[in-house]
Amino acid sequence: MKIVDDFLTTDEWESMLKTCEIIVDLYKRPDTRGESPEDYSGNTHETLDVYEQWKTPYPPYMTYSLEQIQQCRDVLFKKKCWESFLQKNCEEVGNIVGKPVTPTDIRVCKVEEYDEKDIELNVRKHEKFGYMDNVPHVHLGDDLVYSSVYYIQNPDKEYGTVIEDETLVYGVENRCLFFDGSKIMHCGVWPPSEEVADYPRYIIAMNFKCQ
Repeated sequence: MKIVDDFLTTDEWESMLKTCEIIVDLYKRPDTRGESPEDYSGNTHETLDVYEQWKTPYPPYMTYSLEQIQQCRDVLFKKKCWESFLQKNCEEVGNIVGKPVTPTDIRVCKVEEYDEKDIELNVRKHEKFGYMDNVPHVHLGDDLVYSSVYYIQNPDKEYGTVIEDETLVYGVENRCLFFDGSKIMHCGVWPPSEEVADYPRYIIAMNFKCQ
């Protein structure tokens, strides 16, 4: 596991946040709690093609698989901040594993204001760390060698990533955490709803494979 603080320049960091806010605004779905993918009748954006990729089909926790959205591949990843972000991620992971790597998936994840039904459906209460993703998990995928989590915006560093359900890695803004997500169980910590009402938690999660 490796932690890199001040991962991007201030300008790059601020630009990354702006692009992620735009992505969420463009592709945000209506509240679909209780609906199946077959019942979903939202807009006709390409995001429908990756509906099955979303871990939760409703706010407050929204995940967008950017590499599967054509506009992101054609426009977003060519922006200077994203070019720098992807390059630095690949360099760090390549140095760790000793081989050139390429991303297998890139996800923007946002936690915004939530209610009791959200807690019932999608949150668990950890006795030490508070509200967390429902299930500690590893990342599955062919030839997956490493993962990263980049904390873009976070109300407090306490809302970071819990490793093996016992060790908290602080979610410091502009910090990138690198670890073997295919083997290490991990889980994100949710800020209380009132803290993300005006200052949502944004992260970018990535997986990598050797070229």
